[in-house]
Amino acid sequence: MAGDSQAHDYLYSEKVGEALSTIAQWDRAHERKGVRSVPYLLHPLTVSAYVWDEGGSEDEAIAALFHDSIEDWDELTVDQ
Repeated sequence: MAGDSQAHDYLYSEKVGEALSTIAQWDRAHERKGVRSVPYLLHPLTVSAYVWDEGGSEDEAIAALFHDSIEDWDELTVDQ
């Protein structure tokens, strides 16, 4: 409802939301190596979901989102 000031019990933090947004933005133009027309984004999402499903922390799930990014893309740096 508009104007509702009740607190929400979110299932994940804003940090996870930011990580999802970032990886989605970076991955928009990338395909899985050796698999045509399959968005690369599906791979890190799957790995991250697996980590979380197996009891990993939120930080570990975020790390899983980015596990291939630095090594696969020459244009990215660790600072990004």
